[in-house]
Amino acid sequence: MSLDDQIREATEALTRQLRERFDAEVAGAVERTRTEGEQRLAHAVATSRADAEHRLEAAVAAAKAELEEKLAS
Repeated sequence: MSLDDQIREATEALTRQLRERFDAEVAGAVERTRTEGEQRLAHAVATSRADAEHRLEAAVAAAKAELEEKLAS
């Protein structure tokens, strides 16, 4: 095998290894980003839901107080 062939094969092997490593790192970064995004979305939904529940409870309490006041008079 000539020196040129050896250099070409070594270059191709190194290129494959680097491409595989790069692809693995990109896949890992995509997974981390997806997971972080899902966690942020879940937190936002939980926060919005808790806020909505609090507002609903306050509205129910206000309506109940108003109704009790009207029934008492």
